[in-house]
Amino acid sequence: MISSRDKNTLADIERQLTMAIQSGGMSPYNYRSFDSKLKKLERKKVDTRNARALMKQVSVGGKQPPKAVSDNNPPKQPPLLRRINGDSRGGISDADELRALEQGLQTALKTGGISPQEHKKMGEQLKALESRKVNTANARAMYAKLSVGGTEPSKAASAPANNLENAGAVWWRFEHDKNKWVPQGTPPASCPPLVFDSPVDISKARAILYPGQQRGLSIQDYKAHGGFLLSSPDIEVRMPYDGYVMQGARFTENGHIQYALDMISECGILQRFGHLYELTPKFQAIVEKFPEPKENDSRTTPVRPMIKVMKGELIATK
Repeated sequence: MISSRDKNTLADIERQLTMAIQSGGMSPYNYRSFDSKLKKLERKKVDTRNARALMKQVSVGGKQPPKAVSDNNPPKQPPLLRRINGDSRGGISDADELRALEQGLQTALKTGGISPQEHKKMGEQLKALESRKVNTANARAMYAKLSVGGTEPSKAASAPANNLENAGAVWWRFEHDKNKWVPQGTPPASCPPLVFDSPVDISKARAILYPGQQRGLSIQDYKAHGGFLLSSPDIEVRMPYDGYVMQGARFTENGHIQYALDMISECGILQRFGHLYELTPKFQAIVEKFPEPKENDSRTTPVRPMIKVMKGELIATK
């Protein structure tokens, strides 16, 4: 008999494959990950025929999926991908390390540069990757454009600090040395009151958890965040103000994949949407670029360029 955990895992896989079909496909890395998960279930005699049928419909890296996937016939990929997608150094692949480094470089270019210490650290990361024969051409190009300690290391100018490849976008970041949030660009001259529509229909909530409550007998049970207890998993989660997807995460909790998205407005209002289960295609496409989900690992990944979200836009349906 199939266990409830395996049943939930299979349901999550089928849901994500369906979303991938609707949103235009997935990366080769994610495709291989799904194939590996299905093989584990199949070794437990779990019926994965529906999931396998969905996999045949998924576009992989802009191309149609392989005709058959098995241990003896793995999906073909370029030699570089085979090399850098392998597991190394405590479970972090070269592909993940390179992706994180490129994200850091891109952020530094858009926010006005980095300190000499960070510049040196990134240079050492590049050398280490190159020593393992990883193609760092794109990262090297960004590295050459960095502004370090207020001076340009090369003639190539970095992109404007305020737009993050979104025309007119303004965002905020926390600067630890100043102990405050600082706008990247010029925020609006006037901002609306700090009163927003609820992200869900309150009439469908059994209970509301208000922010800033002690929800137990101990002060250790203090919760800064709020939430809604819902009678049905089917619910519309909507954006309460105009803003941008700044960062997010995908992880598993008790075997269930769930998502978190941080939305920030040009006035510096940031709201985190957590425990999302089924996203609309626009947002599913965003989270597909995050690292593979791990149990209770909710560390966030920057979204660059940030994605514009309008007030009232549908984010999730479960």
